[in-house]
Amino acid sequence: MHKKRTQAVACTISYSGIGVFRNLLLRELNSNKVLILRHASNCYGASVTSTLRSIGNARGIPLSTLKQAANSLKDLGLIEYGSATEPKGLSVTKAGIEALELMACEFGDIDG
Repeated sequence: MHKKRTQAVACTISYSGIGVFRNLLLRELNSNKVLILRHASNCYGASVTSTLRSIGNARGIPLSTLKQAANSLKDLGLIEYGSATEPKGLSVTKAGIEALELMACEFGDIDG
């Protein structure tokens, strides 16, 4: 019974409800975080460090700044990556992909 009620509520979210989530994302995600999300969606298993170095070299952003942004994205559940003891390539979660889709118009020129 509870499951059906939850589904009904989810189905009634209006476009304005999506706008609220989009605004929340825009407040949380700065341009560095969006860059990481976009690169992670195209890196196909590269390590987080190599991806961040590549972004940093191309954009002149310190690696430490990008590492903080990546940790924040991981805490939000938008990206996944391993550790030194348990290696795993960088990847975007389903929530991360949805976040990018919601913000597509706002950050259209970041990759450029």
